[in-house]
Amino acid sequence: MAQVTILQLNIWMSGTKVPDGIARCADIVRTTHADVVITSESTPQAVEELRHLLGDGWYAASDPARNGALARWPVAKVGRSDDYLATHVAHPGRTLAVYSMHLEYEYYTPFLYRGYGGSTRYLPSGRWGWGPMPSPVLDEDDLKRVNVESRRPAVGATVAAMMRADTTAGRAPVAGGDFNEPSHLDYTIDGPPTWTTPSTRCTPSTTWA
Repeated sequence: MAQVTILQLNIWMSGTKVPDGIARCADIVRTTHADVVITSESTPQAVEELRHLLGDGWYAASDPARNGALARWPVAKVGRSDDYLATHVAHPGRTLAVYSMHLEYEYYTPFLYRGYGGSTRYLPSGRWGWGPMPSPVLDEDDLKRVNVESRRPAVGATVAAMMRADTTAGRAPVAGGDFNEPSHLDYTIDGPPTWTTPSTRCTPSTTWA
């Protein structure tokens, strides 16, 4: 199968927060020569507008939860939840299983051990919203409980299982989106002190290596 260029865009409130937001997204797609575009915070109307601006030869699928996928080959929606959209892209060499994901943004665990509320209602920190707390949350069990409440680990495990099934079926799976959780390269103990608290050694519940 020939190389496929995949681009992920969180278009932020369907591109409404900047002038000509969708047109600027189309410019990014053209500049990057993307073949597949995975979108977050994108209403069905925004996805269709982007497809229209990209012109003939582009296809799209979307859902009410504001996840979308566009490609240079036909796109079929095969499943969805409030957290992800599952599609099949009919690449002539091999069908692509493309997942557009936007996971829960609240219960944001990385902020807790930096001393900010993370908009969680599971701990007393919840009353602080996103603002600073009197002290950070450093207990690993508490941090993991909050992250479980977010459902991010569960949704990640669900999509990972679907991707393994795609591989077994001969499809090439790819997932992109706004995961609202650090990757395996972020918030590490080796990072700058502004990123993490040295006394915290918490293994992420979900990793996106």
